Amino acid sequence: MDPLLLVASVILGVIIVLLVLILVISFMAAGRLASPPRKILKWTPKDLGLEYEDFTFKTRDGVELKGWLVKGGDKAVVLIHGYTSSKWDEDYMKPALETLGKAGFTVLAVDMRAHGESSGSVTTLGYKESDDVVDMVNLLREKGFRKIAVYGFSMGGAISIMTASKTSVDAVILDSPYVDVKASGRRWINRVRGPMGGPSEN
Repeated sequence: MDPLLLVASVILGVIIVLLVLILVISFMAAGRLASPPRKILKWTPKDLGLEYEDFTFKTRDGVELKGWLVKGGDKAVVLIHGYTSSKWDEDYMKPALETLGKAGFTVLAVDMRAHGESSGSVTTLGYKESDDVVDMVNLLREKGFRKIAVYGFSMGGAISIMTASKTSVDAVILDSPYVDVKASGRRWINRVRGPMGGPSEN
Protein backbone atom coordinates (compact mmCIF):
# COMPACT_ATOMS: atom_id res chain seq x y z
CA MET A 1 0.00 0.00 0.00
CA ASP A 2 1.22 3.49 -0.86
CA PRO A 3 2.74 5.05 2.34
CA LEU A 4 0.99 8.37 1.66
CA LEU A 5 -2.34 6.58 1.28
CA LEU A 6 -1.69 4.69 4.52
CA VAL A 7 -0.94 7.93 6.41
CA ALA A 8 -4.04 9.58 4.94
CA SER A 9 -6.16 6.58 5.99
CA VAL A 10 -4.80 6.72 9.56
CA ILE A 11 -5.44 10.47 9.80
CA LEU A 12 -8.97 10.04 8.44
CA GLY A 13 -9.62 7.25 10.96
CA VAL A 14 -8.41 9.43 13.85
CA ILE A 15 -10.62 12.33 12.68
CA ILE A 16 -13.66 10.04 12.46
CA VAL A 17 -13.02 8.66 15.97
CA LEU A 18 -12.67 12.21 17.37
CA LEU A 19 -15.89 13.36 15.68
CA VAL A 20 -17.79 10.36 17.04
CA LEU A 21 -16.37 11.04 20.52
CA ILE A 22 -17.41 14.70 20.37
CA LEU A 23 -20.89 13.67 19.21
CA VAL A 24 -21.28 11.17 22.07
CA ILE A 25 -20.11 13.73 24.66
CA SER A 26 -22.51 16.33 23.25
CA PHE A 27 -25.46 13.94 23.51
CA MET A 28 -24.47 13.06 27.07
CA ALA A 29 -24.20 16.74 28.01
CA ALA A 30 -27.58 17.52 26.44
CA GLY A 31 -29.11 14.61 28.36
CA ARG A 32 -27.69 15.92 31.61
CA LEU A 33 -29.07 19.38 30.78
CA ALA A 34 -32.58 18.02 30.27
CA SER A 35 -32.47 15.74 33.34
CA PRO A 36 -30.90 17.71 36.19
CA PRO A 37 -29.97 16.19 39.55
CA ARG A 38 -32.73 16.46 42.15
CA LYS A 39 -32.23 18.62 45.24
CA ILE A 40 -34.23 17.24 48.18
CA LEU A 41 -33.56 18.30 51.77
CA LYS A 42 -35.33 17.85 55.12
CA TRP A 43 -36.45 21.29 56.29
CA THR A 44 -39.97 22.68 55.80
CA PRO A 45 -41.56 26.12 56.29
CA LYS A 46 -42.50 24.96 59.81
CA ASP A 47 -38.80 25.21 60.69
CA LEU A 48 -39.04 28.89 59.75
CA GLY A 49 -42.02 29.40 62.04
CA LEU A 50 -44.51 29.41 59.17
CA GLU A 51 -47.84 27.60 58.94
CA TYR A 52 -48.12 25.66 55.71
CA GLU A 53 -49.73 22.73 53.95
CA ASP A 54 -48.37 20.37 51.32
CA PHE A 55 -49.47 21.29 47.81
CA THR A 56 -49.89 18.93 44.84
CA PHE A 57 -50.72 20.13 41.34
CA LYS A 58 -51.36 18.11 38.16
CA THR A 59 -50.17 19.82 34.97
CA ARG A 60 -51.99 19.81 31.62
CA ASP A 61 -49.84 16.89 30.43
CA GLY A 62 -50.15 14.87 33.63
CA VAL A 63 -46.95 15.78 35.48
CA GLU A 64 -47.44 15.94 39.25
CA LEU A 65 -45.83 18.96 40.89
CA LYS A 66 -45.14 19.00 44.64
CA GLY A 67 -44.76 22.06 46.82
CA TRP A 68 -45.72 24.04 49.89
CA LEU A 69 -48.52 26.55 50.40
CA VAL A 70 -47.54 28.91 53.21
CA LYS A 71 -50.69 30.39 54.69
CA GLY A 72 -51.02 34.15 54.80
CA GLY A 73 -53.33 36.92 53.67
CA ASP A 74 -55.13 37.58 50.39
CA LYS A 75 -51.94 38.59 48.57
CA ALA A 76 -50.06 35.61 47.12
CA VAL A 77 -46.58 35.11 45.72
CA VAL A 78 -45.61 32.15 43.53
CA LEU A 79 -41.95 31.50 44.32
CA ILE A 80 -40.03 29.78 41.47
CA HIS A 81 -36.60 28.16 41.93
CA GLY A 82 -33.73 27.98 39.45
CA TYR A 83 -32.36 25.19 37.28
CA THR A 84 -31.06 22.14 39.25
CA SER A 85 -32.56 23.66 42.40
CA SER A 86 -35.89 23.11 44.20
CA LYS A 87 -38.14 24.57 46.87
CA TRP A 88 -35.37 23.57 49.31
CA ASP A 89 -32.88 26.04 47.83
CA GLU A 90 -31.21 27.57 50.90
CA ASP A 91 -29.48 30.51 49.23
CA TYR A 92 -32.47 32.09 47.50
CA MET A 93 -35.77 30.30 48.09
CA LYS A 94 -35.42 29.86 51.85
CA PRO A 95 -34.77 33.52 52.75
CA ALA A 96 -37.44 34.72 50.30
CA LEU A 97 -39.94 32.22 51.69
CA GLU A 98 -39.20 33.30 55.26
CA THR A 99 -39.31 37.04 54.52
CA LEU A 100 -42.53 36.88 52.52
CA GLY A 101 -44.24 34.46 54.90
CA LYS A 102 -43.44 36.56 57.96
CA ALA A 103 -44.61 39.68 56.12
CA GLY A 104 -48.07 38.10 55.86
CA PHE A 105 -48.09 36.95 52.24
CA THR A 106 -49.47 33.61 51.12
CA VAL A 107 -46.52 31.89 49.41
CA LEU A 108 -46.68 29.02 46.94
CA ALA A 109 -43.30 27.32 46.45
CA VAL A 110 -43.38 24.40 44.03
CA ASP A 111 -40.73 22.08 42.58
CA MET A 112 -40.78 22.53 38.82
CA ARG A 113 -41.05 19.42 36.62
CA ALA A 114 -38.04 17.06 36.89
CA HIS A 115 -36.85 18.94 39.99
CA GLY A 116 -37.14 18.17 43.71
CA GLU A 117 -40.12 15.93 44.53
CA SER A 118 -42.08 16.67 41.36
CA SER A 119 -42.49 14.02 38.68
CA GLY A 120 -41.34 14.31 35.10
CA SER A 121 -38.07 13.07 33.67
CA VAL A 122 -37.00 16.19 31.74
CA THR A 123 -37.07 19.94 32.16
CA THR A 124 -38.00 22.24 29.28
CA LEU A 125 -36.19 25.20 30.92
CA GLY A 126 -39.36 27.29 31.02
CA TYR A 127 -41.29 26.32 27.89
CA LYS A 128 -43.81 24.03 29.62
CA GLU A 129 -43.02 25.27 33.11
CA SER A 130 -44.48 28.70 32.31
CA ASP A 131 -47.79 27.04 31.38
CA ASP A 132 -47.65 25.17 34.70
CA VAL A 133 -47.19 28.45 36.60
CA VAL A 134 -49.94 30.15 34.56
CA ASP A 135 -52.33 27.42 35.67
CA MET A 136 -51.24 27.77 39.30
CA VAL A 137 -51.74 31.55 39.13
CA ASN A 138 -55.24 30.99 37.72
CA LEU A 139 -55.95 28.48 40.49
CA LEU A 140 -54.97 31.03 43.13
CA ARG A 141 -57.20 33.61 41.44
CA GLU A 142 -60.12 31.18 41.51
CA LYS A 143 -59.50 30.76 45.24
CA GLY A 144 -60.04 34.49 45.72
CA PHE A 145 -56.56 35.92 46.15
CA ARG A 146 -56.73 39.67 45.52
CA LYS A 147 -53.16 40.24 44.35
CA ILE A 148 -50.77 37.66 42.84
CA ALA A 149 -47.07 38.05 42.07
CA VAL A 150 -44.52 35.70 40.52
CA TYR A 151 -40.98 35.78 41.92
CA GLY A 152 -38.28 33.72 40.22
CA PHE A 153 -34.57 33.02 40.43
CA SER A 154 -32.45 32.27 37.34
CA MET A 155 -34.56 29.75 35.35
CA GLY A 156 -37.41 30.74 37.67
CA GLY A 157 -36.92 34.35 36.59
CA ALA A 158 -37.24 33.35 32.94
CA ILE A 159 -40.36 31.32 33.81
CA SER A 160 -41.77 34.38 35.57
CA ILE A 161 -41.26 36.53 32.45
CA MET A 162 -42.95 33.91 30.25
CA THR A 163 -45.79 33.53 32.75
CA ALA A 164 -46.44 37.27 32.79
CA SER A 165 -46.63 37.26 28.98
CA LYS A 166 -49.37 34.60 29.11
CA THR A 167 -51.60 35.72 31.97
CA SER A 168 -52.26 38.76 34.12
CA VAL A 169 -50.20 39.07 37.31
CA ASP A 170 -49.94 42.03 39.65
CA ALA A 171 -46.16 41.98 40.02
CA VAL A 172 -43.12 40.21 38.57
CA ILE A 173 -39.93 39.96 40.63
CA LEU A 174 -36.80 38.69 38.86
CA ASP A 175 -33.42 37.60 40.18
CA SER A 176 -30.81 36.84 37.48
CA PRO A 177 -33.08 35.43 34.75
CA TYR A 178 -31.50 34.27 31.50
CA VAL A 179 -32.72 36.09 28.41
CA ASP A 180 -31.81 33.45 25.83
CA VAL A 181 -32.46 29.82 26.79
CA LYS A 182 -30.56 28.50 23.74
CA ALA A 183 -27.45 30.51 24.58
CA SER A 184 -27.63 29.46 28.23
CA GLY A 185 -28.02 25.81 27.20
CA ARG A 186 -25.03 26.03 24.85
CA ARG A 187 -22.87 27.53 27.61
CA TRP A 188 -23.88 24.75 30.01
CA ILE A 189 -23.18 22.01 27.44
CA ASN A 190 -19.78 23.51 26.64
CA ARG A 191 -18.90 23.54 30.35
CA VAL A 192 -19.86 19.86 30.64
CA ARG A 193 -17.99 18.85 27.48
CA GLY A 194 -14.84 20.72 28.47
CA PRO A 195 -12.13 22.00 26.11
CA MET A 196 -12.15 18.82 23.97
CA GLY A 197 -15.80 19.35 23.05
CA GLY A 198 -15.26 22.37 20.83
CA PRO A 199 -17.88 25.06 20.22
CA SER A 200 -21.55 24.16 19.95
CA GLU A 201 -23.72 25.19 17.02
CA ASN A 202 -25.77 28.38 17.10
